Amino acid sequence: MLYDPTRHEALQPLAWNEDLARETIRRVVRDTEDRFSADRYWPLHPRDVEADEDRDHVATTLYYGACGVIWALRYLHGFVATASPLIRGRHLLGHEAWAAWQACIFTTITRTAICDGDQASWPTHLVLPGGRASRALMQFCHGAPGFVVCLSDFPGAELDDLLLAAGRAVWAAGPLTKGSNLCHGTGGNGYAFLKLYQRTQDPLWLDRARAFAMHGIAQTDEDAVRHGQMRYSLWTGDPGFAIYLWDCVRGKAVFPTLDAFYV
Repeated sequence: MLYDPTRHEALQPLAWNEDLARETIRRVVRDTEDRFSADRYWPLHPRDVEADEDRDHVATTLYYGACGVIWALRYLHGFVATASPLIRGRHLLGHEAWAAWQACIFTTITRTAICDGDQASWPTHLVLPGGRASRALMQFCHGAPGFVVCLSDFPGAELDDLLLAAGRAVWAAGPLTKGSNLCHGTGGNGYAFLKLYQRTQDPLWLDRARAFAMHGIAQTDEDAVRHGQMRYSLWTGDPGFAIYLWDCVRGKAVFPTLDAFYV
């Protein structure tokens, strides 16, 4: 199996609602601004604190700290990770250099893919110490969603079948149980659908992205009630998910930091 079913949950049958998506974005931004503290920035979410960490420490990182939250707020007020910059910067490499990289990327991606029927994903590691099996993860940071996001600008059509198979695997797996976040949640996986919509212009992928968006809104609300606060983090929390909602509203696929820093 390409994914671990215990890490996913059934997609809620919620119709796309642009007004609700826009209101959720506004609510996330308002709450994030209201909870800012000049000396502590934002309170850490319980799910962002490791067992051996002090929950009261001040987090400033891009991933789950103040830096990422500030970037997300700035972005919402108007403003296979290594391959992605090579693809984007191919015009700077020259024909021969890019041709070599293109062949290398294509060969690596196709030879490491694990296919199951009309679906595909990639292992978290090619080789693990002691012969241990690689975990079957289906999230942006491990598995098909991140591959689709990072490779969606690959020129030509030679990867299309594999990227579409990866998109079908993301849909079959369903939303993640870890919430709506970008790194290992419903929003990050949903970006694979937005990228496929951008690449193919097939409205099926936009519909699937928006279905994940509505499920993610429900997850965001449930998580806020459960923990008594929103999750102030770009990669693991609500500001990042709000950016995903905005891209679902406008039918675009500008993944935070990965794409936006190139704009």
